[in-house]
Parts: sequence; structure tokens; C-alpha cells
Amino acid sequence: MAAAYSLDLRTKILTAYQNKEGSQRALAARFKVSLSFIRKLLRQYRETGEIAAKPRGGDLRSKLNYGDREILRKIVAVKNDIYLREIQSVIQSQIGVKVSESSLCRTLDRMKLRRKKRMRSGRVCLDAPSRTGDPSEVRRSRPWKRTKQNYSCQRTRDRESQKVTI
Repeated sequence: MAAAYSLDLRTKILTAYQNKEGSQRALAARFKVSLSFIRKLLRQYRETGEIAAKPRGGDLRSKLNYGDREILRKIVAVKNDIYLREIQSVIQSQIGVKVSESSLCRTLDRMKLRRKKRMRSGRVCLDAPSRTGDPSEVRRSRPWKRTKQNYSCQRTRDRESQKVTI
């Protein structure tokens, strides 16, 4: 990102505009700045009375210190499939620090902690062939695993739902 224009240049542009030495476009060409910069500078001067550059950036450090991170580590160790919003409420109640979900996610990534969701039991797919070939045996398909048989089960269900009886 480019540096902000100097206060000296800003002052020269403002005095030239107040002395009606040209239009905004002419001043932009004369001082070799963009027209949008001239407009923003004049708007800022009208609204606040200041021409100094606005402060940029901010504090990007985490609100969680080392001790708080250890508590976070224990929370994830006890219940590893916990949601970020649940961690957020526990942190706020135990430590008294309000932290956003995105900040928690970044902190967990930095700590190399993974929240693994528990795998739910698969849905029953009656069209899926059994492993043994026995037609009485029903095989559970895994919705998180993409296979041809899952697609065929889905297609069969879609066809059945599209049938219209008159």
C-alpha cells in the first residue's frame, strides 16, 4: 500500500482550491494527484476541519494471552467437536474476554489445534449392494464419502420424488 500524501501537499491543494486557482480537475492535474483524492480531501476538510491523513491499520494482536490459550487448549481437549460459538461463550464466561469467532479460528490454527466433528452414522441406502451379496443385508452408505453407489442412491431418490401421479 502506498504512503499517505504529505501534510504540506495537502495544505497547498487546499489553499489553491480556496483561492479558486482552478477546478478540482485542474488542481488534480497540477499537483499530479487523482481527482478522487482531491474530492476526499475537500470532503474531509468540510466534515472535520482537518486535512491530515487518517490513521491506518490497527492492533492485530490476539486478545488471548498465553494463559488464555492454555485454557483454550483444555477446552478443545475436553470436547474436540465443540463449535466456535460455544468456545466463544466459554471464554467469555471463564476469562471475561470477548473474542470473535474468526479470531478464535485463527488462534486455533496458530496453535495447530483441530476441532474434529464426530462422524454421525451413515444413512441407510436400500439400493446399495451388500458386501457379502446377501440381499437381506442392508449396507450403510457414508454421506461424507462420494462413491458411485451414493450417487445411484441419490439419483433413485430424486427420480422417485419427481414422479407425478394423476
